Amino acid sequence: MARDEELDDDVFEADDETLELEGGVWQPPPHVTLHNGTKIPGDADYFVAPPADIGEIVTAQTTLKSTKEPFAVGPRFLLVFGLSGAVGFGAFTLTKLSMMNPNDARDLGLFLGGMGAIVTAIVVILLTRFRHTCSYVGKLGVARYFLTGSRDNGPREEKLLFADCEDVTTWTQRNYTNGIYSGTQYLNTWRSADGRGLLLLKGSFHSEAGTPKATSPFWFANSAEVYWNEFAFDRMVAQFEKDGHVDFRVNKKDLVRVGPGFLEFNFHGKSTRLTREDIKSLSIASGTFSIHTHEARWFSSKGKFGFEYGGMGNAKLFLFALERLAGYTFSD
Repeated sequence: MARDEELDDDVFEADDETLELEGGVWQPPPHVTLHNGTKIPGDADYFVAPPADIGEIVTAQTTLKSTKEPFAVGPRFLLVFGLSGAVGFGAFTLTKLSMMNPNDARDLGLFLGGMGAIVTAIVVILLTRFRHTCSYVGKLGVARYFLTGSRDNGPREEKLLFADCEDVTTWTQRNYTNGIYSGTQYLNTWRSADGRGLLLLKGSFHSEAGTPKATSPFWFANSAEVYWNEFAFDRMVAQFEKDGHVDFRVNKKDLVRVGPGFLEFNFHGKSTRLTREDIKSLSIASGTFSIHTHEARWFSSKGKFGFEYGGMGNAKLFLFALERLAGYTFSD
């Protein structure tokens, strides 16, 4: 994979609102870092301040630099026209020189020259467009802003408050082609109590170790999940103290209940409770949780329970609940 990032399809679903710039630039406090935890560059231009209702800002990132200005219409047109014309003429000329038949050379040259000019124009237009984002992760929510065309345009806001969420599901897949690493895809989805998707962050990056460049939008999704878990932890503990158990949604309708000394599976309308003494092992491998009882045998499905990590809401909190609240030992 030749490029390091591939995240143009990144999606953030939330309520949209267009804002008017009030002038001035937001300056991050000293404790705020980029989403991957590194220092914010001195030329970072946060073109709109974070909303107050997402709480204290802990990480922030922007693609805009203080020295960056959009291309003026005239120079941009000349650049697009000049480069596309040069590529088109070059392709036409090379084709004519490389072929013996003048008629065939002319027709093919016109085709290749026209295609080269069109492709070049599209690439130059995309590379010279003014399109920037800045994003914030706070202790109570996250927000992201899109600015296009000009600094004078009102940025579009997308925001999510953690209080509106019930859980988050996370999915990551490393892809290999003929045994060679070809990239990693990720998908984080925040949902409401009634199962509606409130926030979807997806994309891909190229880093087998799971450490893409600091500019990768993956780190926004990662930071959002970290501080969501901190927010949801207190709610989980409160539920455990009030109800004596904690529920974790699996897919759309099923759930796993964790309580002191037991696990309860409510799958497909059927409920099965296992006590601590029933459980032989708890493990996760290849993205799947596996729970085996002492009755489990390799040739039978009896005594075996499993579900996908990516299908469980608040999966990382589930691991914590198993070990800290219910006292189970988690094995690799």
